[in-house]
Amino acid sequence: MAKISGKIYVVVGLAVILLSYLVNMTRDEKSFTLFMFIGGLFILIGIVKEVISSRKSSHAHETHLHHGTHNPSKKQLKAHHTRRPVQRELEYCRNCGTAVNHHDNFCPHCGNRVR
Repeated sequence: MAKISGKIYVVVGLAVILLSYLVNMTRDEKSFTLFMFIGGLFILIGIVKEVISSRKSSHAHETHLHHGTHNPSKKQLKAHHTRRPVQRELEYCRNCGTAVNHHDNFCPHCGNRVR
């Protein structure tokens, strides 16, 4: 599941406050005050998320500079730890010249014994 950026929270909060304000202006009642409060809460959450993410990224950057380490992503770690097949030289059938896997005892094309 993707994380929602703090900037999105701020934009949604501003939109809710603006729409609530516009609706309140057209009506005499103050029924949309709760929505203004909720919009302000969204803005506060967005600011807190942005501050926390900027601190994490600056701390990771400082750690990288200080220790000379690299913080790889999950995708990079997975790619690094996946098994890669051992590349072996192809073998060819002496009878027909077809490429033969190293574990085959017979040629898949002509049936000649390879080993």
